[in-house]
Amino acid sequence: MKWLTLEEVKQHLRVEHNYEDGIIERYATGAENGILKLCGRTYEEMLETFGEEDVKSNLTTAALLLTEHLYTHRAAAENVTLDVIPYGIDFWVKPYIKLAGC
Repeated sequence: MKWLTLEEVKQHLRVEHNYEDGIIERYATGAENGILKLCGRTYEEMLETFGEEDVKSNLTTAALLLTEHLYTHRAAAENVTLDVIPYGIDFWVKPYIKLAGC
């Protein structure tokens, strides 16, 4: 994981046990990588461009929300209506998306 810690992810998920640490780390890493891919920037580039405090706060929030979504909806198919990835992720990540030609 680049900016999340296992401890803060488990706190966000309200998970106290250790037997799912591997899968939690996998979802958190996937969330971080997905956000970086969406932004079209490296984490280091975002820190340099926007400042460490701003980036860490906003991207941590987005990554926690996305990790929670992945952890909660991990079945290949569910017998319920599909949930859209939370709007909050869009809100927290959009300012960092690199525009074409920039």
